[in-house]
Amino acid sequence: FMYKSILRLKGIWTKFGQFISSRSDVIPQPFVEELSKLQDSVPASDWEVVKRTIVQELKSPVDKLFKHIETDALASASVAQVHRGQLKDGTDIVIKVQHDDVHRLMFSDVADILRIAKIVAYFEKQFDFRPIFEEWSKEVNKEMNFENEADNLVSVRRGMIESGLDVKIPELVPEFTTKKVIVMKFCRGFKVTDTEELAKANLNRLSIMESVCKSFAYQVHILGLFNGDPHPGNILIETYEDEAGVSQARPVLLDWGLAK
Repeated sequence: FMYKSILRLKGIWTKFGQFISSRSDVIPQPFVEELSKLQDSVPASDWEVVKRTIVQELKSPVDKLFKHIETDALASASVAQVHRGQLKDGTDIVIKVQHDDVHRLMFSDVADILRIAKIVAYFEKQFDFRPIFEEWSKEVNKEMNFENEADNLVSVRRGMIESGLDVKIPELVPEFTTKKVIVMKFCRGFKVTDTEELAKANLNRLSIMESVCKSFAYQVHILGLFNGDPHPGNILIETYEDEAGVSQARPVLLDWGLAK
């Protein structure tokens, strides 16, 4: 019921559901499992609507810009959806396109949720979530601008390479970046919470989590710029073989629209 209700509301309510789904320490597991679908499985916008946004933003027909784009979304969440594709030279990419009218919805929702939080805090002081929602309201405008995400992506990718940590950040394709469209080179991997894939690959889960934690420690303490939306939908696991032919894994950190 909660999942379907949030889907109808869209906007920041989806973001709120994502936040709840990441708090398995305080939220009952059935709620976490149901709301986790909001991390990357929100119903996608129609391809014709997405294509119209691409054309409007990049000022050219899709077939003149790209060799191929899959019409079915790879993933869809609160702000945008992602499609796989190829550049004219055959490079595998993903193109992230902002949902139509999400900007208006987000700011309308922020105002509503702040009012609700104020009423709840008045009657139940122990449930005063206003600081969280006030912080969200300040960051929403940044997240709506993919040029800001592109800057974050480039900065953190450079930092992770310099750090020597075995963590991957997607590589930006800068010539296709606008306020509503961003293109990155495709990164293979499966969701960090996919226990079946983790077991199948026989990976060291402790080592993976250490890599994620070290990455965020480096972002916070060295770079001074960190991912502010690290729910499981934004962390993939990429498997590869090292020089000795041993199976290894590295985290892939996605979605840099909300960074601090």
